[in-house]
Amino acid sequence: MKRRFILQNSEVKKTILVIQAGESVKDVCKDANWFLDIGKKQSFLSFVLTFFSRKFMKKKRPVAIKVPRNNVCEDAYIRLPRILQWRRGKLAAWLTDSPLTTIGKRATKMCAERLVSDNLIRPELLGDCVYATPDFSCVQTLDMIMHVVDPLRKIKIRIEPVLSVSYKASKKQKHHVFVNADEFHAQGILRVDTAYKPVTQPVKKLNFNKRIEAFKQMLMEHPGKIIILVLNKETVNEMLSTCKSAGMKSEKAEQSNEDALSLRTFFVKFVGKQRTVVNSVVPS
Repeated sequence: MKRRFILQNSEVKKTILVIQAGESVKDVCKDANWFLDIGKKQSFLSFVLTFFSRKFMKKKRPVAIKVPRNNVCEDAYIRLPRILQWRRGKLAAWLTDSPLTTIGKRATKMCAERLVSDNLIRPELLGDCVYATPDFSCVQTLDMIMHVVDPLRKIKIRIEPVLSVSYKASKKQKHHVFVNADEFHAQGILRVDTAYKPVTQPVKKLNFNKRIEAFKQMLMEHPGKIIILVLNKETVNEMLSTCKSAGMKSEKAEQSNEDALSLRTFFVKFVGKQRTVVNSVVPS
C-alpha cells in the first residue's frame, strides 16, 4: 500500500512517498445495492438542512450505513456524511467514486501505524501539506493516515487533480464525479486545504505523463524533506508503467508477512540521472 520515491540532484534531495488508496466499495462491489440506504428519498426538512449545511459549510454528524445482506460486500460498513448523501451526480457519482470499506480503513490505519513505528515519516519532515487525487477513497485514506501521523492537524491535505488518470474523463461528464475541496471540508475532513489551487489543471492537450512532469517540478520547491502522495490504483499502475518504459533499473527487497493484508510497496530512487525501482512487498 505504500510506495516511496527518492529524488536527488546537486541542490534538491527529497523523498516522495506514494501510497495507494485503501480498498473501496468499487473494488469489491459489482452492483448498486450498497447504495440503497443512501438513495431513500429525503424529507423536506432534511433537504433544507442539507442545503444550508452545504451553503454555510457546517459540519454534520456522519451516519453509519450497513450494506444489505445480499450484497457482495455484506461485511462492509460504510461511514458516509449526511451532507454528501445527495452529492453532485447522485447515485452515478457514488458508484463511480466510492468510499472505503471497513477492510480498507483497517488496512489504512495499520499502514499509518507501521509508517510511524518504523520511523519512516514524522510530521516535522512533511512540510505544511500532503497530496491526494480527488478520488473519495484517496482523500479518506490520506486523512486517516494523517490522523495518526499528525494528530494536531497542522498539515493540510491538498487535492491535486493532475495526479489522477481518471480525472480527465470525468471532466467530460455533465456532473463532475469527484467531491470538491469545500464539500470535503464541510463534511468533517477539515484537513483539506480549501484555498489551494491545483498546480496544473488537466486539459485535453496535456496527457497524464506531462501533467505528472509539471507536478514533479513543483514538488522540488516543497518545504518538507518527505512528500506524501495518495493515489488510486489506476494512477499507481500508470506510474509503474512509466518507470518501466523509462528503462529504470529494478531491485528486489525482502518481503514481510506482516504486510500481507493489502500492503504493496516499492520505491524509486532518483540519484542524478540514475533511477532505480525497488520492490519490497507485492500482495498475492
